[in-house]
Amino acid sequence: MRIRTLSFIVLLGLVTSVATAQPIWSTKFANLGLAGKVYALLPAHDSLYVGGRFTTVAGVPASNIALWDGKAWHALGAGTDKGVYSLAFDVDGTVIAGGEFSTAGGSPASCIARWDGNIWSPIGSGIIPPPSSKKTARRGVLSILRTSANEIFIGGCFDRNGEGTRLNDVARWNGKLWDTLGYGFASYGAPSDGTREPGVLSLVETKWGVAAAGYFVAANYLLGSGISFWSGNVWSSPLIDTPAQVNVTSMFYAGGSLVFAGDVASKWPSLPFVGYSGNGIFAGPPESPGFPVSFVAGIGATTYAAQGAPCDTCHVQNLAAFAGVWSPIGGGIDSTVNLMFSSGSRLYLAGNFTHANGQASDGIAMYDADPAAVQDMTHLSLSQPTSLFTRTGRIILTGLGQTPSAFNDLAVFDALGRAMDANDIFTGDSNGDGVEVNISALPNGLYLITDGAKAIKVLLQR
Repeated sequence: MRIRTLSFIVLLGLVTSVATAQPIWSTKFANLGLAGKVYALLPAHDSLYVGGRFTTVAGVPASNIALWDGKAWHALGAGTDKGVYSLAFDVDGTVIAGGEFSTAGGSPASCIARWDGNIWSPIGSGIIPPPSSKKTARRGVLSILRTSANEIFIGGCFDRNGEGTRLNDVARWNGKLWDTLGYGFASYGAPSDGTREPGVLSLVETKWGVAAAGYFVAANYLLGSGISFWSGNVWSSPLIDTPAQVNVTSMFYAGGSLVFAGDVASKWPSLPFVGYSGNGIFAGPPESPGFPVSFVAGIGATTYAAQGAPCDTCHVQNLAAFAGVWSPIGGGIDSTVNLMFSSGSRLYLAGNFTHANGQASDGIAMYDADPAAVQDMTHLSLSQPTSLFTRTGRIILTGLGQTPSAFNDLAVFDALGRAMDANDIFTGDSNGDGVEVNISALPNGLYLITDGAKAIKVLLQR
């Protein structure tokens, strides 16, 4: 496949923070005494849900899932009997947990369940993973996505739903059961030693539909390995004419581009990661950050890269940032990661490390690239178009026209160009500076606020 060389700064520089401060590493996760491994993180304001394979955290008994409330750790009931590998919020704020467990809260729940703050409940009849004798390979639900339309997609290593319908590693909740998405994926060809999972490892929403990435070689029985898009009716792949199989371990979508990493260097030598913007594959930076890149995440115009496999000859401590050139992130981390993603200005990591930036950090780390982006109420002016990260979703909008229709002309659109219901967003309230805008009830994502003539971009990430 011929790939184009484009500037990642141009492609990914859609959203930047309006305020900057010195980046900081959190010290909240030192000396946890976590007995096991972390594979899933779900931030919620100053709280953090953690999933994985563990029995205690900071001395608190917690079976594979726990909550940090900003001050202390808490178990979520009886937890699960086996590993939790993915976490997401449903539209009502309940937590959806996926993994390879068969019980949640002590009751039957096959690989996916819901926590409402007090009790666990299964979601339908769940899904059924394939049998495996490998102790290191993860099975079950490995990725959960709630879309802007509040649909729930799951991906992973599983065969069927509880009713016996074949799913092939990907499914969507239809309100009653986990339903098929075409013929799903053919995930054969995983290493026989069980150290790498087949199936769908990541799901994100894009303008081309829901993107699924992972270790598979076909979708709908059509060749096109590593990444496929679900249009609502059929799967299609931007990698359909690649010369060989591509296994994608991580991806993120920003600024109209999908950036992904995995073993891309074996197909495109010297490229640590590549991307897709609708017109074929484009090249990432030509030089390596000093280690093989397994995970990527974006904050503003910066792409962060992390190492997911051991490398005895690597000279950078497993974490680096690319914003035109590669640079280390403080002292980095002292071992490999199992997970990395961004939320607002924060970069979250989980893995096998014990130190981050030279500080004790027991398997969980958080790096805030712009602490000043955390504000209760942000002032934005339509007369000076700009972009913003927000975790609260609450904005004071100024710069409106003086005509009576100025307020009524306001509208919000999501990243797919769909109009959002303005009734609960624009209340007409004012604090004397401008109009109050509240998008906190909307799902995380990129939004455009406009009066028909001018617009601002807002990235909501809790």
